[in-house]
Amino acid sequence: MKKTLAVVSLLMLAILVVPLLAFAQDQPAAPAPEPAAQAIVPWCVLAARPVLGGGRGSAEFHWEAFGGLSDYDEEVDITGMGYLSIIPEAFFMPTSGRRFIISASLPIGGGTGTFEKTDDGRVFDEEKFRYRTIFVNLGLGYQWYFGLEQRTNLFLMTHLGYGGYRFSVEYDDEDYTSDWLRSGYFDISVGSSYRFDNNLVLGGSLDLSGFSFTGEAGEEDFIDVDVDGGASFIRLNFLIGYAFL
Repeated sequence: MKKTLAVVSLLMLAILVVPLLAFAQDQPAAPAPEPAAQAIVPWCVLAARPVLGGGRGSAEFHWEAFGGLSDYDEEVDITGMGYLSIIPEAFFMPTSGRRFIISASLPIGGGTGTFEKTDDGRVFDEEKFRYRTIFVNLGLGYQWYFGLEQRTNLFLMTHLGYGGYRFSVEYDDEDYTSDWLRSGYFDISVGSSYRFDNNLVLGGSLDLSGFSFTGEAGEEDFIDVDVDGGASFIRLNFLIGYAFL
């Protein structure tokens, strides 16, 4: 009797379980969870970069005429150079991932420095001078985004440009200003920025920059001289801008 009840119970269990298994197999698979929406990042940022920096350089002056001197070369170290500028810049991110950066900027800046005394110097002897620069720059860079909304970035950029350099110096109580000299520009920078809900962008960067200059400084009196030189800087850049999504 017990054996009969056991066999009947097993048969009833099989009758109940097999249809349930078949029903479960016939049911459609549960849909996979939808992936999170991809964050929208800017394709363009219009910005201004206030810049502060300091550095040093050197220059060679070839005097063609000054107090009877001719064909005289004077090498001068330039120290205590300060730099100040507010640089307008447009950043474009042309690729679908918005990682690659192309920029255009117009740095107009200047500062002061000192022509250091040299052992064989005949003209400059710790004279203070002022200078101005203007460049048209092209920038190339790459950026990495962080966070779910990708509002924070880390970027690496370099700029190349061409423009002009001009200096003024007081000598024997007279103020002399050179003509514009041809000038080339280069920098490399690393920085970061954050984009707020209203698309305001704030950030900053640190760069190493330099420029060279060459040409005829003038044709009259003291500035009748050919100049070749350059300077390098460490600069702190602040950034404020607006992002277009």
